[in-house]
Amino acid sequence: MDPAVLMLAGNLASQWAIGLKLGVKIDDIKKVMTDPSYMALMAQGALGTEMMEGILPFSRVTIDLGTARTLGVVNIAGQQVAVESCTGIGVACYLNAISPTLPDPLYLDRVKGFKWPFQRIYLTHTAQAGKSVVLLVGRAGLELNEEDWQTNNATSWITLRKVVAHHGTGEALATDQPVPAGRHLRVKALLTNSKSVYLGYTVASSAAALGWPLLPGDEAPPMLVANANLVFVDSEVDSEGVSFYTET
Repeated sequence: MDPAVLMLAGNLASQWAIGLKLGVKIDDIKKVMTDPSYMALMAQGALGTEMMEGILPFSRVTIDLGTARTLGVVNIAGQQVAVESCTGIGVACYLNAISPTLPDPLYLDRVKGFKWPFQRIYLTHTAQAGKSVVLLVGRAGLELNEEDWQTNNATSWITLRKVVAHHGTGEALATDQPVPAGRHLRVKALLTNSKSVYLGYTVASSAAALGWPLLPGDEAPPMLVANANLVFVDSEVDSEGVSFYTET
């Protein structure tokens, strides 16, 4: 088969998949993709593998996370976004104007998307070589499919234990145990504990006077954190602690 025809077929398949992801009606996709002007542009390679503005009301945007950003501007505009993939962690996203008092960010490694008009986005994240985030950006008149706001079932999970060596000195649950975007970290006090343990977001906040108390066998509310090392535990007795698990 002519390589040009194969390339055209591949591009069409890519555009079709993006359209379905964003909830565009199949008949509308067919109507646009069979339009002679659209077919001509595709055949000429004028659209490549990305959307041409005005041809279809959505586009795929890949953002490289290799260089650190602090409120780095990304000039994309739309009505809604689906996060197709995010291989980085801690990717904070702010919409539109930056004010002296920033709102809470959306973390692109934890959400599946959002619906809110925006003219640009600002990202804050560390340098993460080889990592990226891929967004499907929709303009007016689109509705994301309900399943696009849900998280797919995990294929594996891990369970671990953390005991506090010396009570009164909180410790992180793990040195490094990532929690995938959209997944929960669940923490439960060991049944063998003789007294309460306490959870916090720092060593100081996990102390008995400030921490979230767990009696033996109690379970904390599910936590949407990027890594188990963001949760600290302290105890009233040496060598008592918690078990925890997350999907991987």
